[in-house]
Amino acid sequence: MNPPLSRSILLTGITGTACGRLAVEMLCSGVRLHALMRARDLAAAGRRLEAVFCTYSVPSLLDKVNLLLGDVTSSGFGLADLPEPISMIVHGAACVAFSAARDQELFRVNVLGTRHALDLATRLQVPLVFISTAYVAGNRQGVVHEHELDQGQGFNNAYEQSKAEAEGLVRR
Repeated sequence: MNPPLSRSILLTGITGTACGRLAVEMLCSGVRLHALMRARDLAAAGRRLEAVFCTYSVPSLLDKVNLLLGDVTSSGFGLADLPEPISMIVHGAACVAFSAARDQELFRVNVLGTRHALDLATRLQVPLVFISTAYVAGNRQGVVHEHELDQGQGFNNAYEQSKAEAEGLVRR
């Protein structure tokens, strides 16, 4: 017999490929999901999320998500308070850009956003699940193990560097 899920999870990055799919799985398993979304209003956030769910042929899940307007680049994600106690933060929000013109945004979202996720998890005394990328290996060649984050490697672009720095924050 499996115990009932009573998790209430705050998820960032729900409109991304990985977190969109993760959200579907969590909702189907009974998780109470609070999705942090950067949008001008709840209606716009709902339309963006509906498009994500339609990708997975599950638009009926939209009404099961508590949408929260906020921004990972703001302290506390810009949230005044949460609608209920949460048991975990899953942080998957990221800026995925390989253009040098977006360097500042990459570091604000990927590094500062991760710092804010860590701070919020600490303040709420809940675990943080951080979703990263294989790109943290930069230009290393051959087999690269997960525990080998900082090996003095170079990076091909600011995205790789920002994700490596963010993962370093989480590991520390």
